[in-house]
Amino acid sequence: MSGYQDPVLLHPSRLFSSVGTCGTNAADDVKNIQKMMVNAGYQQATGRVLEINGRCGQATIEAIRWYQRLLHMHPSGLVHPVDGAFM
Repeated sequence: MSGYQDPVLLHPSRLFSSVGTCGTNAADDVKNIQKMMVNAGYQQATGRVLEINGRCGQATIEAIRWYQRLLHMHPSGLVHPVDGAFM
């Protein structure tokens, strides 16, 4: 027995930093949010295309706000790693 624990496997879409308005906006986290918005039906519901590019521009912030409204949350345009609706 080595005394070390097995590594913890993290969910691939788990956020490690905040994304959106005034967020940290790490590229990998932004890509995860962008993928989540696309998979949630953003384009079908709004007719707008969200590019998955890792940059948090106005289109990404609007997609976050859309999703927050969809879930009856305050549409702040900011997602924190602990926001349950985005995990």
